[in-house]
Amino acid sequence: MEKYNVILLTIDCLRADHLDCYGYRKQTAPNIARLADRGVLFMDVFSAGPYTKASFKTILTGLYPFTKGGYHTIRNVSSLPQMLKNLGYKTFAIPNNVLLNPQSGYSDGFDVYINPIKKSTSAQKRVAERLGGRKIIRFLNKHVPVLAKKIKSMFAENPYMMGTEVLSLIVRFITEAKNSRFFIWAHFMDAHHPYRFIPKLYQIVHGKLLSGRKARKINRMLAHYVHFRKEFRLDLLDEVINLYDTQIRFIDLMIGRLLELLERLELLDETIIVITSDHGEEFMEHGAFGHSGIRYVSHLYQELLRIPLVIWHPDIGRKRIAHPVSSADIVPTILAANGYSVQGLDGRDMVAKRESLSTRILLSEASLCNYKRGILRISPREKIAIAVRIGRWKLIYYESRNMVPELYNLSQDPEEKRNLIETHRDLAKNLIDNIVKKRLVKIRRWLIRQSLHEKHIEPLRKVPHRTG
Repeated sequence: MEKYNVILLTIDCLRADHLDCYGYRKQTAPNIARLADRGVLFMDVFSAGPYTKASFKTILTGLYPFTKGGYHTIRNVSSLPQMLKNLGYKTFAIPNNVLLNPQSGYSDGFDVYINPIKKSTSAQKRVAERLGGRKIIRFLNKHVPVLAKKIKSMFAENPYMMGTEVLSLIVRFITEAKNSRFFIWAHFMDAHHPYRFIPKLYQIVHGKLLSGRKARKINRMLAHYVHFRKEFRLDLLDEVINLYDTQIRFIDLMIGRLLELLERLELLDETIIVITSDHGEEFMEHGAFGHSGIRYVSHLYQELLRIPLVIWHPDIGRKRIAHPVSSADIVPTILAANGYSVQGLDGRDMVAKRESLSTRILLSEASLCNYKRGILRISPREKIAIAVRIGRWKLIYYESRNMVPELYNLSQDPEEKRNLIETHRDLAKNLIDNIVKKRLVKIRRWLIRQSLHEKHIEPLRKVPHRTG
């Protein structure tokens, strides 16, 4: 079977219901829509995690966030770049987020890895000046990169590469590797707050103007809400969403230029393209903005978990797949498209036809309290939040005596406004006893094993051994 190039484009914070190919009222992503019209569009995709660190373990390994250990690292499992590298691919990564750092294993398997900690120098300098010195930022970048990122965004400074820079790196990698098989993973952060304001694009998407002063005011409000728990100004919500939608259009513009390049180089028919997101974004539907929940208690609602997925495969025509699938399915689907399979993954090939799709169990997992999700290792005592999808039903379970489980019929209540836990107690009990509690037992075993390994085995590897 012929091997294809693979380009995996991930877009931070992108909700499926804010793309026109999923029925959104605004034309936010015409290039993605055109690709979806020619390729495979998955209508109901369930993210395995509601925030970056949890979801990306799944996107790059095909395993749920807590399978075989915590999501704080992917060093203990095989990843897609490692698999493709072993198959002879040249591998390139533009993670563009300090959470996806080498210390967590995200550089493993890549021939070229653009370190996100080293790429945000201009934002660092501006924030360092405000804080009183560059030494502070250098120290934070070295020891606590996530905290450095937080400080930058507190001042409404965007610590990420713009999509234009991401695109230029993709073009460079394609040019370097066009005569061999390659895998490129590129992550776009433009839809993540603070939002870069692009006046002309804002006018194109929304048919009206917004002042730069008001855009800065909105970003400051969001920074104060996210980092200092200040009040979210609901009178600015519509403009927040407009800025978010404008950033989606900007990313789509970059994707359009990439597709033009692939066609010009006659590589489109030799390349599998996967476009997806790590998680969505809340706009106060359940009382929160962003993806950290309320007071850092994780939310597992559809505005965070329903993500887009478009796959272009040269040998597969236009398809619409309506049954629920998981972000855990991305790795096995990419491998299957190239004629390979791996045992022991939580995901499966999404394109292959299978029976009993309506009764397949899908999971999304997170730390119950996600405040330290990007900094510390996950201990065996970690409290977990789990969402279970099976057919039209969705259960949300919190490992806390103070929080009531939630049960929703998504076909009748897609916005999750009516908790049916009281009227469907037997169904909820069945899901909790036979799926959730059994999963929690497995998770605890994996976390204990991982903790022992990190405590006793990994330090031994760092001790120099005498020879001779």
